Amino acid sequence: MKALRGLPNRAPLPPKAPSATSQHGVNPQCFDPLPWDTYFDKRDFARVERTDCSGSFCYYIKETRPEDAANAAHNDMPASPGGISAPSVQSPPLVFLLHGGGFSGLSWAAMSASLVGKVVCRCVSFDIRGHGDSVLDEKTPEDDGRHNDMDFSLDALTNDAASVLNCLLESSDFSAHPPSGVVLIGHSMGGAIATHLAYSGLCPLPVCALVVIDVVEGSAMEALSSMRGYLASRPSRFPSLQAAIQWCYRSGTVHNLDSARVSFPGHLKLVNPSERQQQKQKDQEEPKQPRHSVASSAITEEPEEEDEEQADSADSMQSKQLSLPGLSLRGPALLNSRSNKPPLPMAAATAADNRPSYRSAQQVDPTQPYYTWRIDLSSTESHWSGWFHGMSRKFLEVPAAKMLLLAGVDRLDRELTVGQMQGKFQMQLLHRSGHAVHEDHPEHVAEVLASFLVRHKLARALADFHPAPPGC
Repeated sequence: MKALRGLPNRAPLPPKAPSATSQHGVNPQCFDPLPWDTYFDKRDFARVERTDCSGSFCYYIKETRPEDAANAAHNDMPASPGGISAPSVQSPPLVFLLHGGGFSGLSWAAMSASLVGKVVCRCVSFDIRGHGDSVLDEKTPEDDGRHNDMDFSLDALTNDAASVLNCLLESSDFSAHPPSGVVLIGHSMGGAIATHLAYSGLCPLPVCALVVIDVVEGSAMEALSSMRGYLASRPSRFPSLQAAIQWCYRSGTVHNLDSARVSFPGHLKLVNPSERQQQKQKDQEEPKQPRHSVASSAITEEPEEEDEEQADSADSMQSKQLSLPGLSLRGPALLNSRSNKPPLPMAAATAADNRPSYRSAQQVDPTQPYYTWRIDLSSTESHWSGWFHGMSRKFLEVPAAKMLLLAGVDRLDRELTVGQMQGKFQMQLLHRSGHAVHEDHPEHVAEVLASFLVRHKLARALADFHPAPPGC
């Protein structure tokens, strides 16, 4: 200590910078949900009537502001290699976005808002059947099994996407200025749907480009064996949307808090136990029939009380999993550990903060309304392998500009590795990201997509956007 006293005095440290705020000017540790119109311009429903399906599909629209489009700089970049036919940038294509399993159309909110600020385009995302606010019609005795709300086969999901596109083209939003073509962008399961839609010829518009985000056939098929365990590791209930969003962010499901606040409510549905009890009593008075809660945003038969007790028991077991002081690690936190995302500060979970703690997601009063998962993904297990089987071959054979956006090079399988070396598609890596790449880094993904569209003469860059060259 005496030696230290002889050291010259050092200048004091600069004052601590104020806490960062999000682009919406709020504290980044706020877990309140953001409404859909924070990012999107419009929300509507497409009414689909097919022999095998009828229902209302929710979709969201975001487009470049007319004043920005009028001042857009014209693209003088050379034509893309490979003889790809691209329409004139004077009539920009529709950017059609397909989300992954368990997500919703809100998954694309932040990225869409950023993309339309870089190039002239119109973005549309929709809730796939069983997800978000899309609802299939209830079965009737006359249906004779035609309306199968549990059909999550690749063909059924692809037909839904094509039907929604047809409805969009007939709507007032697009009939006056029809798009020249469509850019299909899909994440995870949505990537498989986008690929099949482009490959099968079912798309009602010319496919100008295909972009697949963080899914390839080889690694997807290998991961299916561990999927059921991951689904079982998640909390089954949340006492509030704030608690659910906090879990989403802290567990590493989504690394961007703003993205989590707008998108994660779309993963969930509200359950009112008193209404369930009234319905159960009503069912006991009537002839017993399987009851599907499609109208209340469920896609499976509602569980009985025994199932709820099992869920409580499962939650209790989950709380005993790997935990550190102030932070429980399970599910995506373990799967995405390579991203090294730091946990929230301890102060964010203190009682003085008046916000639900991370572990309070398990502390749900079963007599009070609570939130649970919108879709039981485990019930779709019989279709998992069908989503991804043959995906690499179909992707490579689609005659359009193609890009594969991955969180890590380890995800590339052999067939795609050969195709990438032959220059059949562009590959872009976004390191330090989880599976929801477009939610973790919406600005970066939008920049990559905008540069891709401009390079292939599919869209005009806005005056203040400078496309980046392709590369990993």
